[in-house]
Amino acid sequence: MPKITKPLTVLQIKQLPTGTHAVGGASGLYLRVSDTGARSWIYRAMIKGNRRDLGLGALSAVSVDEARKKAAQLKSDIKQGINPTEIRKIQRKEIVLAQEVAERGIITFEICAEEYLPTRLSELSNKKHKQQWRNTLVTYVYPSIGNLPVDAIDQNQIADLLKPHWHQKHETMSRVRQRIEAVFAYAIVKGYREKANPALWKHNLEYLLPNLGKKHRKTPHRSMPVDEIRAFIELLDSIGGYTALAIKFMIYTASRSGSIRTAEWSEIDWERKVWDVPADHMKEKEFHRVPLSLGAIATLKQIPQQAGTNLIFPNSKGTPLSDNTLSSLMRRHKINAVPHGFRASFSTWCAMETDYQTELREAALAHKVQNMVIEAYQRSDLLEKRRSLMEDWSLRITP
Repeated sequence: MPKITKPLTVLQIKQLPTGTHAVGGASGLYLRVSDTGARSWIYRAMIKGNRRDLGLGALSAVSVDEARKKAAQLKSDIKQGINPTEIRKIQRKEIVLAQEVAERGIITFEICAEEYLPTRLSELSNKKHKQQWRNTLVTYVYPSIGNLPVDAIDQNQIADLLKPHWHQKHETMSRVRQRIEAVFAYAIVKGYREKANPALWKHNLEYLLPNLGKKHRKTPHRSMPVDEIRAFIELLDSIGGYTALAIKFMIYTASRSGSIRTAEWSEIDWERKVWDVPADHMKEKEFHRVPLSLGAIATLKQIPQQAGTNLIFPNSKGTPLSDNTLSSLMRRHKINAVPHGFRASFSTWCAMETDYQTELREAALAHKVQNMVIEAYQRSDLLEKRRSLMEDWSLRITP
């Protein structure tokens, strides 16, 4: 057991001799007294396996209670995976950038990007994607154009920074270009730049860089022919279990696996026969309603409710099934398709075998609509029309 330091009083703290002393009241909090008598707070922590002493300010500026609160907050942050040394580096960098703006009156690309990043990153829920956004700018962009005035950069400079990795890392560099474009769009809106966006692809960089879209196009998700789905549902019924039922429900609702795996019983409205999918469970982070067909309802009624969890498809620990669990079941039974491919099967059936409008199909798939007219049309909520569509789909695939 680590030794617990008895909290020292304010008087005792002020009388401590030269050295570094634990003062108690918050684990990791110390007072460092220099040879000159200067007294300052430090918080001692283990970060990524290394001991770090983090300054919390002078005793004359930060009271004992404030120091203990700061230490407790740092302990909580580190426990949650927040690295205070990295945060301080960013804060110092922001201060330097702000001083540069004040002194030079020049908005560089890096200054503009760092000003825009907090807003952009707040829109992302995936921690990995947040890191990628900043890391790609630091790695590929700042070294080339970071110090240049944002209003003086042209398309040739953008093309030059992209070219070295355009073939070998095409997908990454395509995302880098999109991120650069977003920063310039922000600069234009803020009034930092009057010229056109130099990172646009259409009628711009497409003339300076080869279009590798076809070569690097992702292989579409393997889908199952519609005529084979009935037999596959019969196979799922014979297998049983939460994983098989999750795939079956996914087929009937044409939903993404993420929404299925996180679905909860409280989202099911049995009276209205609707599955209310919260925004947090959707790819586009927008609330979505799924009309439940007879096939979908019958599937839900096959599912036993596991005690201790509200999840519809829990694993043995009562937590959501992993995406790989669904894929693994299909691989074990030598199915030449993937779970996400059933959305393509549904889309193909809509286009080839029905007269339903494209807008209805896209609404059923919860696709983001770019056309403003269609989007306005969809705001009328096509729930009942989609109900007819999903019932027809259910009849088509039910054994």
